[in-house]
Parts: sequence; C-alpha cells; structure tokens
Amino acid sequence: MSNFDFLDEGIEYMTLEDMVSVALRAGDIRKWLKDVEETLIDLAYEKGANVPGLKVVRGSGRRSIKDADAFLKALEDGGFIINGLSTTVTKLASISTIERKLKVKLEDSPGGEFVTKSPGSLMLVPEEDPRMGVSKADESANAYAELFQ
Repeated sequence: MSNFDFLDEGIEYMTLEDMVSVALRAGDIRKWLKDVEETLIDLAYEKGANVPGLKVVRGSGRRSIKDADAFLKALEDGGFIINGLSTTVTKLASISTIERKLKVKLEDSPGGEFVTKSPGSLMLVPEEDPRMGVSKADESANAYAELFQ
C-alpha cells in the first residue's frame, strides 16, 4: 500500500479501460483521500503525534472589520481621508481596496484594533513548508499564555 509510483507515470500510460475504472470510482477515491487527510490531521493536530514527512499548518484566515463606524472614526482621527472607503455608514469597501487607497496595511493603521482575522483551516503540507506547524496543545498553551500577559 506504500507504493504509488504509478501516479508519477501520468495518464498517458493508462488504458482507456483503466481510466474508465478510475472515473467510475472517483467519488470513492475522493472520500478515501479525504478520510486519510482527516485521520492524519487528527493524529498530528489533535493528538500531537509525529507524522513523518508531513505537518499541520493553518491556511490563510479571512480578515474582517468588527466595527465599521469606529474603524472609520479611528482612521479619520489618525489623519487619513476616508472618502470612498464606505458605500454607506456601515458598509465598507473590501479590505484590499481600503489598503490600496490608504497605502498602508490595516493592522498598522490607526484603525488596526478593529481588524480581526479568523484562523485559517487546518491543512497538511510537506515538512519543508516554511509555515509554522500547529497542534491543538500548542494553540491551547498559547491562548492561555495570552490571557496571563
């Protein structure tokens, strides 16, 4: 079960019957692959097991502004011109549009305290990936450390 060299050869080496067989089992193959990934993430993240060749990282999260009115006021108080940053009092332009117009990362702006970022989803990557690996135990310890700072 550990030899998947056939994947490196490409489909040009498969017969039409082989391709049809794979296509007919595509749903089962996707489910099986998802189960394998979820099991590995559970082992590495939830249980803290070492998974040779892989680590769990967080994908990029989504940034949002929790209080649009207070954010705009903080920017204005910080000397930024806020014309064109909102379509109504509470509907802001996208974060990337605001950053492009202000020429500053929102986290570094006077309104930075109103910018939040959701945690990204867990994903498996090769160990060589430059992102920091995560585990539930590490994230829990960091959360408690932040409470007592």
